[in-house]
Amino acid sequence: MLRPEPGFYEAVHRRVSRRNYLLKPAPGHDLDELEQLAARFGEAEPEIRFVIGREGADRIFQGRAGYGMIEGAISFMAFIAKTDHADTLLRIGYYGEWLVLTAMKLGLSTCWVAGTFKRAASEALLSLAPGEELVCVSPLGEAVPEKTLKEFAITTLMGSRKRKKLGEILPETDPETLPAWQKTALECAGMAPSGINLQPWRFSVNGDRMRIRIAEGKSRGTAVVDCGIAMLHFLVGARHDGVSGIWTVAPEPYLAEFVPDRSASFSTSSASQMKGGPDVQ
Repeated sequence: MLRPEPGFYEAVHRRVSRRNYLLKPAPGHDLDELEQLAARFGEAEPEIRFVIGREGADRIFQGRAGYGMIEGAISFMAFIAKTDHADTLLRIGYYGEWLVLTAMKLGLSTCWVAGTFKRAASEALLSLAPGEELVCVSPLGEAVPEKTLKEFAITTLMGSRKRKKLGEILPETDPETLPAWQKTALECAGMAPSGINLQPWRFSVNGDRMRIRIAEGKSRGTAVVDCGIAMLHFLVGARHDGVSGIWTVAPEPYLAEFVPDRSASFSTSSASQMKGGPDVQ
């Protein structure tokens, strides 16, 4: 049985999106750690690429109005897909959130941004190869100590802190009948960030397994990426209660199925399986 990632369960509960930063780059040693982790993900998953940018966030976000507007950021993370397959987008969310939670552990703030950034400038900055698509970006650094009025207004407008009840994300089963680890895992999954807080994930029990799908009518935008994020959160919650496992393929309309009590070492050579993640200390 794998050990839970140190600090990740706490990071899930502490993580908030921040949009205003202190106009200074993230510390170099923190960026080094994130770059090493991003490189490990890229080696294991050839269809995704993560870039840790030490500077250049102003070219991505400056002057861009909208829900995701970012101010004062210097450093950034970029999440790049080499195919448009749903499996690739799940991995963008899953491993991208792993970077986000690691940044949280390091004391850095982030914010998933999918649409409201300067795409042409971003793609030029990142020198995308043919066939690569920039899926999401995130500012990275030290946020201003207190949320600004603009941040509070965005949070209120989007209802960012409102979370669906377990019965809403698990519509076919009474959550009170679940084993404790599944409830904890679902609670963590329900805290995942999502585009305009749509929370598009829905779960279904399959024996001792758990399947994830996109809710009817919520398949647009970043829904698949959002489900990938929720899958990582589910794993973090399961590990917190002492259960390891593996995400593997599932029949349509499901995106994946969590199978408990199997090896979850960092090995993702098969596109049909997504292991529990790397042993990041």
